Amino acid sequence: MRGGKSTGAAGDGVYRYSTSAGVRWRFVFRRADGRLSSRRGYATRAAAATARQELVELLRADVQVTDPSRFDAFFAQILSEKRAYLTVGALEDLESSHGRSRLIPFFANRELATIDERDVREWLALMHREVEAGEVSAKTVNNARTWLAVVFNEPSAGG
Repeated sequence: MRGGKSTGAAGDGVYRYSTSAGVRWRFVFRRADGRLSSRRGYATRAAAATARQELVELLRADVQVTDPSRFDAFFAQILSEKRAYLTVGALEDLESSHGRSRLIPFFANRELATIDERDVREWLALMHREVEAGEVSAKTVNNARTWLAVVFNEPSAGG
């Protein structure tokens, strides 16, 4: 409860909010790229919950047909698997600070089997230039490098 008023939250991602037309319901979900998004305007909690469930199932089906041999798809899979036991902060660090900002833009749609030491060194050189330009700290690059190692050390990363 916030300020004595219930938000209608039951831990299922469905929330109540007020409008000039009365109470409406919204739901939140994670998009395929891992970003949080929402849909608004449902007249009932049940309608919002049903719409959320249908959308989440649709997104899950899409993830299953995505080629896990590509870096970006495999990273999304790793992220999904780690959600169950990473803290919110660690998950956000992996997903946004390193995944979306540093790893995926560089390795993007490359086949995991084709990424080699030369590619990683090229990425590290790019990160070094960003450190030298003051755009990012060396500690941040080291953390991103650690997450990259985690991804490559997953059993199915080798093919």
